[in-house]
Amino acid sequence: MCFGALLSELFDGKSVLEVGSGLGLSGIVAGAYSLRTILTDYQQDTLKALAYNVMLNQTMGTTVEHLDWDHLDKVPCYVELWKSVAYLVNATGHSRFGVGRLRELLLAPPFDTTIVPVETLPDGLRLLDTVWDAKELRYEHYTIRLK
Repeated sequence: MCFGALLSELFDGKSVLEVGSGLGLSGIVAGAYSLRTILTDYQQDTLKALAYNVMLNQTMGTTVEHLDWDHLDKVPCYVELWKSVAYLVNATGHSRFGVGRLRELLLAPPFDTTIVPVETLPDGLRLLDTVWDAKELRYEHYTIRLK
């Protein structure tokens, strides 16, 4: 299967929320194929660069938003985007910008969240081979549904 067809299959007609987008490469690629994409980050200078990259790539239906886990009482829930289930891979030992609080928020209502170590997934070890800091950090896979 060619890469473009795979991306189309993954994202066509779907909505994407990327947490910690950085400069946005993966989110911009997802945005080229998805119905709607929301890219988030914490740092203001990163958000400016992210918005600029989205504009340069003319990614329709893609927006950029600030997200600070330390100043949230709950996870922002874009109900209009939510179809059934969301998946997330998160570094457990990585607490920059409040990401450590994400676990606590996703285990609270209105979410029904299952968390397993990435290495227990069928392709988990292969996935970890693609992450440069996988040997220094532990990663968890979240399956998130609305209750």
